[in-house]
Amino acid sequence: MKVIDRSELMPEKNLEVEKKIIELFQQGKIKVDWNGHWLNRVTQPVAPPNYEYEFRREFGLEECVIDAVRTSWVMFDLTPLEYVLDNPGKKFVKYHPKFYHRKCHYCSKELHFEFNGEVMRVVNPCPYSEGYPAFNGELDIPSGVIVFANIFHFINDPPDFYPIEGIPEDHKRWDFYRKQGIFCGFCGNTCPSIKKKGDSLVVCSYDYKGHKGYRRVAGVCTDAWQWSAGDFEFLKKQAGDDFEQEKRNWECVKVTPGRYKAAQMFHTMRNRDKEEKTTPFAVIERIS
Repeated sequence: MKVIDRSELMPEKNLEVEKKIIELFQQGKIKVDWNGHWLNRVTQPVAPPNYEYEFRREFGLEECVIDAVRTSWVMFDLTPLEYVLDNPGKKFVKYHPKFYHRKCHYCSKELHFEFNGEVMRVVNPCPYSEGYPAFNGELDIPSGVIVFANIFHFINDPPDFYPIEGIPEDHKRWDFYRKQGIFCGFCGNTCPSIKKKGDSLVVCSYDYKGHKGYRRVAGVCTDAWQWSAGDFEFLKKQAGDDFEQEKRNWECVKVTPGRYKAAQMFHTMRNRDKEEKTTPFAVIERIS
């Protein structure tokens, strides 16, 4: 299908459709239904005076909905859009087969929209509308020392580094590194603290308020936006001739030798969690 340049089209009829849809948005008469994607960030009508702000906040997704409306006629017949505008609420029509390059952060699926004159909604629901569960994994720590670091340069990286375009890709990275013998969780450039009580540890922000009674025993400089951990003797062997150089960046925490389970939860944090500082980035506990 030939894509017509917008500047070559622009008949009065199309401008009228654009104007009508944008006015409905500005008047708060069109609802955006994410169908569970992005944890249903936007489910209510958008009305003045917050129109511009609402459509530019939250990663710019709302602004892209407007852009999709404005450019939909460039590639497609306007008849379906005209019908739903004249008969709001009667039926949904697809007005743009691909929501640009935008994907849901929680399921990594591209967003395809439909419109009925009153509601713009994503066609297919997100399976993680209530949030993506924690990543889990287990490691043996026979040495009784868990090493924390930003990155272990001698450990193999995943193919193409699994670009972090969404939580499922981050989960793949977690599973890949776990098979290499370490825990490795994304945490942004947060430089987290490691707090400990008995054989239970938490990876958290420096001002974390949860897990009362835990004391800070280590910290990680996250230039690579991740925390990594593993058994001291295992890592020493893997480092080989580079051990002396590598260990300069290690933070070592003594624990009871045994098997440990980690739950990575950084991706589960909501804005409220970050403000209240009651959700850790990860929890590591001895299970046997």
